[in-house]
Amino acid sequence: MISSNHRQEDMPIVIGEEKNRGRGIGRKVILALAERGRALGFPCLYVRKIYDYNIASGKCFESAGFQVFEKVEGGESFRLCLT
Repeated sequence: MISSNHRQEDMPIVIGEEKNRGRGIGRKVILALAERGRALGFPCLYVRKIYDYNIASGKCFESAGFQVFEKVEGGESFRLCLT
C-alpha cells in the first residue's frame, strides 16, 4: 500500500531478480501505483530518469501509459497524466 505522503514526482520500481523480469510484474505494479495516484488526486506521475541503456524499463512504463516527458542527461524522464 502506498501512503499519502509518497511523492508523485518520482516513481521508480525495481524488479531485482532477473528470473522475474519480462513476466508483466513491473507493469502490474506501475498500473497499481497509477490507480493509487488517481485515488490520491495526483494530476500526474513522473519518473525522473530512465537511463538510455535500460530499454526494457522504458518499454514497461510506456506499456502502462507513460510518455517521454523530456530528455535528461543519460536518459529520458517519463510522465503519466491521470486526469
